[in-house]
Amino acid sequence: MANKGRPKLEKTKDKVLSIRISDEMYQRLLQYTEKHNESMTKVATKGLEKILSRDK
Repeated sequence: MANKGRPKLEKTKDKVLSIRISDEMYQRLLQYTEKHNESMTKVATKGLEKILSRDK
C-alpha cells in the first residue's frame, strides 16, 4: 500500500508563531496577500528573513 499524504520535508516546520495585529494591519496584509498571490505565512516569513538578515 502506498504512503498517503504530503512527503516529509528535510527541514520540518513544527514551530508556531502567533501575533496580534490591528484590524487596519490585518486588512493591509490581506490586500497584499491577494495582490501578490501569497499566503500570510509566506509574507510573514519573508519579512522576518529581511529583518533578520540585516543583523548579520
